Amino acid sequence: MSNTQHGRVVMASFNRERVEHALNELLVRIVPEDPDEDEDVANERYDIAYDHAYRELSGAGELPVVADISHVASQIDRRCENEFYLAER
Repeated sequence: MSNTQHGRVVMASFNRERVEHALNELLVRIVPEDPDEDEDVANERYDIAYDHAYRELSGAGELPVVADISHVASQIDRRCENEFYLAER
């Protein structure tokens, strides 16, 4: 495997782990708890919600990163221009 291919595999794995972690954190906050529910039932309900959300995210396809990068770059430029303008006043 070339370094480029290896880098893509590592990045894909890193991104997947970040998404899984973020999804877990989100679901912990939004899946309602039932104090009368058995722990195994609650875990199963959480697992069903997690699996459903992960399938939805996985099936969403690739997002256009270029548009995001351009937006971020323009925001950085705007902020730098504003700070420069304020510093000169």
